[in-house]
Amino acid sequence: MPSSWKSLIYTVILAIVLGTMSGILGTVWTSSYLSDYAFELSELTAPLRVDQKKPRNVPSSYNEAVEGLVESSLPSVVEVYRTMAGPLGYSSDDLFDRGVVLTTDGWVAIASVDPTRVSSFKTSRVRANGEMYSVVESAYDSVTQTLFLKLDANNLSVVSFGKGRETRVGEQVFVVESSSAFLPATITEHTWPKAVAVSSDKPQRRFLLDKEISEGFIVFNLSGDIIGFGQDRVVLPFESILPAFHSLLETKKISRASLGVSYIDLSHQIDIAREESRGLKNGALVYGNTKNKGFQIGDILQTLNGESINYENGLDEILEEYKAGDKVSVTFDRAGEVKTVEVILGEVGK
Repeated sequence: MPSSWKSLIYTVILAIVLGTMSGILGTVWTSSYLSDYAFELSELTAPLRVDQKKPRNVPSSYNEAVEGLVESSLPSVVEVYRTMAGPLGYSSDDLFDRGVVLTTDGWVAIASVDPTRVSSFKTSRVRANGEMYSVVESAYDSVTQTLFLKLDANNLSVVSFGKGRETRVGEQVFVVESSSAFLPATITEHTWPKAVAVSSDKPQRRFLLDKEISEGFIVFNLSGDIIGFGQDRVVLPFESILPAFHSLLETKKISRASLGVSYIDLSHQIDIAREESRGLKNGALVYGNTKNKGFQIGDILQTLNGESINYENGLDEILEEYKAGDKVSVTFDRAGEVKTVEVILGEVGK
């Protein structure tokens, strides 16, 4: 066989081998990329839920987001009416609050309820999925001023749980005022109390919107997940009410874990004197009265069960992961010396 033919055959075989290898490598790289993308997407679309519905897809356009909100989210919004209807039924004048359905068997959350108004809800009527229901049970979380109502209902449309704390400045959201009224808004900032001592046992983070709405409202992200309850421009992240609700479902009462510490949040304060912060940029500086005998004024709490107290995870937010009676390990700085103690968490209000 002439050498020119041998060279041609060799070249063809080499091209086939290289092409096959590049295809395999390309497939491996693409599969890896799609796997990573699918994992990241699942993180966005698999919210914490009480019900067992499948996670939603991230909308590809604003119009798709609106359609998803109307079709899947607004049916979970309820309106609360006064006890007695007029001769022509209930009117807008009888409407005095709104909330969302948390479970298919009728648990509803109503936000920003003043303690003096709690009793008025026991005889109210709640409109959910186009039907009127009576209230058979209620429980009040004084920490977040959230009222949980149990309706005499089943098979209700439930809300998808989102993560308000993970939202970002500039993110667009939906502000829902009723099961048929909503408007777009934008998150402008996340805020924490400034230059004051706060309680470890109360949620501190809020996020602000670019619109003011005097009545209480519900905030959904573009995927149709609830991410908070608001008043004016201020929104309480939805995660803050979950410890109370989970304890209600598990123990038939509302209970929150308590560390009993007043502190200054070093991660979100500015101009804290160096002799106070000892140069630390993160942590909880014990300041003022404390119910926990394991700590002293001036201690800087740094970790709770190994989880760092920092800008992304405040002491109050980490504490929400635990229950009253749990034993936790706390690492703290005392006058420059790092110490660790184990404490048993108390219960808020006791």
